[in-house]
Amino acid sequence: MNKKITTHFNTIKYLKFRQIFYRLYYFFRKTDKSKYIRFSEIISYPLIFQESINSYNSYKELNNFTFINISHKFNENIDWDYKKNGMLWAYNLNYFEFLLQKNMSKEAGLKLINNYIGQHKNIKIGFDSYPISLRNIFWIRFISQHSIKDKRIDSFLFDSYKILLKNLEYHILANHLLENAFSLLFGAYYFKEEKIYKKAYKLLKIELNEQILNDGAHFELSPMYHQIILYRLLDCINLLSNNIWKSDDLLEFLTTKASLMLSWLENMTFSSGKIPLINDAAENIAPTSKELFEYAKRLNIKYSKLPLSDSNYRILENEKYKCIIDIGGIAPNYQPGHSHADTFNFVLEINNRPVIIDTGTSTYENNATRHFERGTSAHNTVVIKNQNSSNVWGSHRVAQRAKVNVLECNENIISAIHNGYGKIGTIHKRTFNKNDNLLQIIDEINSEGVAYFHFQPNEQIEIKNNAIVGKDFSIIFSDNAKIELCNSYCSFEFNKQIENESIKVIFFKKLETNIQIKNQ
Repeated sequence: MNKKITTHFNTIKYLKFRQIFYRLYYFFRKTDKSKYIRFSEIISYPLIFQESINSYNSYKELNNFTFINISHKFNENIDWDYKKNGMLWAYNLNYFEFLLQKNMSKEAGLKLINNYIGQHKNIKIGFDSYPISLRNIFWIRFISQHSIKDKRIDSFLFDSYKILLKNLEYHILANHLLENAFSLLFGAYYFKEEKIYKKAYKLLKIELNEQILNDGAHFELSPMYHQIILYRLLDCINLLSNNIWKSDDLLEFLTTKASLMLSWLENMTFSSGKIPLINDAAENIAPTSKELFEYAKRLNIKYSKLPLSDSNYRILENEKYKCIIDIGGIAPNYQPGHSHADTFNFVLEINNRPVIIDTGTSTYENNATRHFERGTSAHNTVVIKNQNSSNVWGSHRVAQRAKVNVLECNENIISAIHNGYGKIGTIHKRTFNKNDNLLQIIDEINSEGVAYFHFQPNEQIEIKNNAIVGKDFSIIFSDNAKIELCNSYCSFEFNKQIENESIKVIFFKKLETNIQIKNQ
């Protein structure tokens, strides 16, 4: 069978029937969505919010915008379909999250909103369901914050919700459909609209029950998206807590899910307050863990710290180090767009500072950088014959994927195997052993392999004999290993690459790695 056909087949076979049906349905039902903006007569109701979280400063005066570290200045008429900086930049422009930055005035915000409404017949990107969902939330929050009553804006919002209801993202599912549901809840309360509320209620119950795992993780397993979804969830709790309309069980349900998500976030947040940049994750996109914990406290949401389980991340830690380990496969099966080929990856903090890190994510564009950052060699795990452990392709696709079998898992030992290299005749077994001053990693395969270790920028390391020596640690490898130091980069933010050092360790069949922590 042709390789391209095989790749597509092994991608499509994991999709739900609903995704395939709606992808075809929306494709053949193509229409200009903006024509459904008819400025319907509608009554809105003022909403009250207690303090939420300010957005990052992405708008400067005179129509100057900065998203994902790329700036662009427009003339008086903003091109809301501007694509020269990529689709993620264009989407951010249409989200309107900048309305909630601290220095945004009522007058400046209204000018931007009215500019958008005035050009709506020429806008395409902004009428995709995901931008509609986020934009409507941020408009409603901005309008409520400044006590704005404007029939034209209200009509535009209401017609946008009618478009959203007809174009819910069943073809994508996962966080996209959940964002649709969050937005519908805001619209339902703002217009006191029963039809919108019933759809929001149903979707939130179904999607949150599926997407929030028993240990609190969002099932796409990106700490960044976890923060984004938790932020939206807290805003919904804020909405329901401060605006009396419905008296059902939704507020209690959302609060329970938020408590679970707070637990997972605490587990996954380092002492520095930062998250590991595993799978698709970057800084300065989502609110920080600190901001989210403080927001939850203002909303009086309590939680208990639960052990990690369903998310298949595990932690080995003591007073000297914290190691977060991935012993899961691609997730979720039907929407792996934010997954990387990183099975058995780990990140390591020593003496409260990051030492071994993930390469991170700098782009969603379908290019060589994206392919590298999703590939196995960009992570702290083993590559065999220059293959990826799962077949990541395109910008957000996965075909054949590694399946994991956990052999042992407790507070001192984690051991598992995966078959991602089965097509080239080998499996990978990795075992982590925790001791007071030692973290031991044992890799076993039946061929030659390369283990990668990516270090925090400015971490001072050098190769001495068969070991890597750092400030307060040493890494000693098996005698049969060949160590190579190579220059590489990591990305803490989109479109920013920082030089760092990485280690390639070439071995045959078995590699023993002993990370020894020195006494300070």
